Amino acid sequence: MIQHAKRGGEKKLFINNKCYKVDGYYFDKKNKTHNVYEFFGCYWHGCQKCYSPEEICKKDRNKKTMKELYDQTKERLKIIKDYFQPNVKIHTIWECEFDQQKYPEVDPYLKPIDKRDAFYGGRTETIQLYNNLPDLKGRYVDFCSLYPTVNKYCKYPIGHPITYTNISVDDYKKGMYFGIMKCKVLPPRGLYHPVLPYKQLTSDNTHKLLFGLCRTCMNKISVKCTHINDPTLTKYDKTHAIKHCKECKNIKNEKCIHSDEERFYRKWKGYKL
Repeated sequence: MIQHAKRGGEKKLFINNKCYKVDGYYFDKKNKTHNVYEFFGCYWHGCQKCYSPEEICKKDRNKKTMKELYDQTKERLKIIKDYFQPNVKIHTIWECEFDQQKYPEVDPYLKPIDKRDAFYGGRTETIQLYNNLPDLKGRYVDFCSLYPTVNKYCKYPIGHPITYTNISVDDYKKGMYFGIMKCKVLPPRGLYHPVLPYKQLTSDNTHKLLFGLCRTCMNKISVKCTHINDPTLTKYDKTHAIKHCKECKNIKNEKCIHSDEERFYRKWKGYKL
């Protein structure tokens, strides 16, 4: 008989002065084997199929990334396994796998759209203006924000949304749909001006807006510089040294060799105006 929350309470394991609770536990007397059962909620344990590694778990009090939660889950399983060695069997299932077994007709990875993620603000762009007027003096003044104009003249989806799934790209191109979309995008190689924005979580838990053609490359260049570690440098000198770090520049100038699966924009969200 499996011990769980509604039958004897969750099994408590005291390992190295720390209490570990497992969802289910059963000791097989015949084979003298410890059976541990764990059900992993995708959001709370950082499922790699449902969430990107750099995404922040907003409900976690420590604001950990999904990768940190996933690594923490794996480490916890290892501790429990080592505790019961050698006669132990650990049975695990992820929430999305359970849903797929229970509702095979429903896509378990299709999550609701967070509408805020479909809007990208700021003045970040992949190009900049170049003024080559030797006899004139050029000035650029941001005299009026575009937000009032956009709010007054541009279209916004209103009312209760109608959800469409598995629509064809041709129908979307013809303008048959209007609103917010959630899709998987593979940018073309060698595009001179990347046009799709991508929010990348940096090492200091802030989002940086980038325009690129490869998700993995953008993740790679957003990592905090670790090459400058001279303790005698002042804060200003260290900032200047990091800005001109040759190792970081070499990483940014590397040619992309990643596969299409590594280049995909996972769960990209956009707003069609």
